[in-house]
Amino acid sequence: MTVDNSFFIKKFLKKTALFVAFSAASNMPFVVCDEETFNDRIWVFDSEEQVKKFAQPYLEKKYAIRAVKYPNKLFQAFFRSLWSMGVNEVVIVEDSRETVLELEQLQPKPDYSNLPPQRKPLVNDALVLTGMYFSQESNRPADVQDKEKLEEYQEELASNMLRAVYMLPVDLNEGPGSVADKIKNREYKVPIVKMNNGDLLIPIFTDTMELGKYAKGKQLAALPVNFSGLAKTLSKEVKGYMLNPAGFHLIMSRELLETLPGQFEEEGEEE
Repeated sequence: MTVDNSFFIKKFLKKTALFVAFSAASNMPFVVCDEETFNDRIWVFDSEEQVKKFAQPYLEKKYAIRAVKYPNKLFQAFFRSLWSMGVNEVVIVEDSRETVLELEQLQPKPDYSNLPPQRKPLVNDALVLTGMYFSQESNRPADVQDKEKLEEYQEELASNMLRAVYMLPVDLNEGPGSVADKIKNREYKVPIVKMNNGDLLIPIFTDTMELGKYAKGKQLAALPVNFSGLAKTLSKEVKGYMLNPAGFHLIMSRELLETLPGQFEEEGEEE
């Protein structure tokens, strides 16, 4: 029997604010795969104190969790963004009551089927989701990491990296000319991230939301690049890429770009 949560949802969406449990490792909502349904769920609360109470048992296991506040005007944008992360379930906590809702009940999945190909947003939800899980686990101290899960996340992450199409940001030169012409004529600069150890990395992104978080209002164009094209873009002085610098900030080294496809080919031959 399906529970009718329509009245509860209307009341919930009128709240002045909500607090989301965020992973300090990924800078994204803290996500857990439910052991029974295998749904990928996140938690929202009425107060920061509730987030702290929820986080306590996870903190004991060395998961770093913090509270992020969303005012009502950002509810719709936040729940819509969860679709690009592969999240499909939201747990709403009010005092001692928990209500589990499918994401579809809070925010219908965006339909881009009628948009022309050039206007369809890039979506890499499977890659983002595995990146979130991998980041959460790999950032725990080595002595408490779940090695089996970490290996599983790493394998899924690698597989999704190979299938993804990425957004390579470009800073267009000033002056006359259309965006298309400047890209065609390579009248742009590629941003660089400099690490504390001096290594240079190129930022790349899974979607427009992550690009926007990095750009912070600056107008950057983006070129679509598949995995095989990433290595071709690197100059000699650059060590690799940083995927979603303002999110889970995973480093994709030159070595990874060169060896990963071969690893999966070898596994396929063995099977």
